[in-house]
Amino acid sequence: MEWLLNHPEVLVALAGALAFLSKKRRRQPPDTAQSAGQGQPSRVFDSEDRRVDEEIRARQIREEMLRRRLQRAAGEGAENPGTGVQPPQVKPPRPIEAPPPIFRDPLTEMMKEIARTLQPEAPPLPAAPEPPAPKDDTQERLRVLQTRVSVLEREKAESEERVRIYGAAAAPAPTASAGQDQASAASLTDSLTGIDGLRRAIILSEILGKPVALR
Repeated sequence: MEWLLNHPEVLVALAGALAFLSKKRRRQPPDTAQSAGQGQPSRVFDSEDRRVDEEIRARQIREEMLRRRLQRAAGEGAENPGTGVQPPQVKPPRPIEAPPPIFRDPLTEMMKEIARTLQPEAPPLPAAPEPPAPKDDTQERLRVLQTRVSVLEREKAESEERVRIYGAAAAPAPTASAGQDQASAASLTDSLTGIDGLRRAIILSEILGKPVALR
């Protein structure tokens, strides 16, 4: 078998001989075939089966020879990539596309056009809000400082007024003798013993506030 594969011309010659014999038998007149096989139907069927088997065997031999040649060429190509014979590439069949429709319904086309016309457009996206500008708080600071200064000046004026009133009330009246001082002290003590005197003293303390030494 290896010898036959290494000598493909012998196989080709055998295949040609078998094909020639089968064609010769096929070209034989039907009368001759009928007379030769009269009374022997089994032989006719045997010869037909044998012919089919020979054709199948010849086709298998050709396929085997082709496969061996391709394998040998592929091996030589792997050893010598520059001179190797590439096996034939089989292109995949192109997909069959459906033909475009020949007839178009005008009513359907008109409804599609109306739907496209009535379709509302998407509203534009709102613009991004601009970042707020940095506030200039210089004027605000000046206003706060002016308010504080005015409050302090008013408090200072009120304090000076209280000191002046308290000093005028606490200062002893100029007298010519010590007897008058004692009389004034006695009159002050007497004024604090009554309800009117205590009320007057409380009002004066509320108006004048605490003494400077006690603050």
